[in-house]
Formats: sequence, structure tokens, C-alpha cells
Amino acid sequence: MMALTLWNEFKQNEGTLLANTIASGNVLIAMRLKVTTFGYLSLSARLSTCLLINPPREETNSLKAWYNVHRRELIKLVEDAAYKDSNKLLPPPREEDIIDTESAINTLKDDNQDSGTLHISTAKNQSMQI
Repeated sequence: MMALTLWNEFKQNEGTLLANTIASGNVLIAMRLKVTTFGYLSLSARLSTCLLINPPREETNSLKAWYNVHRRELIKLVEDAAYKDSNKLLPPPREEDIIDTESAINTLKDDNQDSGTLHISTAKNQSMQI
């Protein structure tokens, strides 16, 4: 969840459509937006922005179905202005989900036994080949 600011023609055209159909859980695909992370994540349309509302794609139906399942939770997040609190939207990982780099590399080794080469550079510019 984030704030989306529409200007000029976007406000009049797409903004009106979004406002009139907000309860349906619109799916947006946008390109060339201005992204701001000061205080909270927000997106703003510019003259070069391309905005598609409910594009005719299979993923659109999947996202709308997900929205319908989670609608109450999402409405609550909006009412609580959760978009202003990154801990509500992107909580820190659980302690048991954090693993050290060596374990992650070993997992990659186990999963990619017949794959190519992976180079990892460390902060000290040391390179490790797996």
C-alpha cells in the first residue's frame, strides 16, 4: 500500500475512473512514475507516465482475487494510514528467517550443483567462486 498522486489529465481521466471503481480493487500497471520515500513510499504521475488500469492479463484476475480475500485487512491498513509506517507494511524478518552468508552460499551450492559459476564480492574486494 502506498500513496499515488495523479496530476492534470491523469487526475481528471484515470483519477476519476479509479475513484468511481475503487471498491472493485483496481490493478494498476504504471511506468515512469516518480518514487518518493521521504516519510513513506509514494508514487507521483509525471507527463511521461504510462498508467494502465485493470489491464487484460491473467495476473490481473489473480491480483483481484487476492484483493477480494484480503479486502478487510487492506481497508484497515488504509484507515490506519499504514502507508506512513514501514514497520506495518514491511515488518522486519523473524529471527529464525535470518541466516548467515556462509549458510546462504552453501544453500546455493546444494541447489545449483550442475549450474554455472557464481561470483560473490565481499566488502574487502575479495572474490569467492562457487
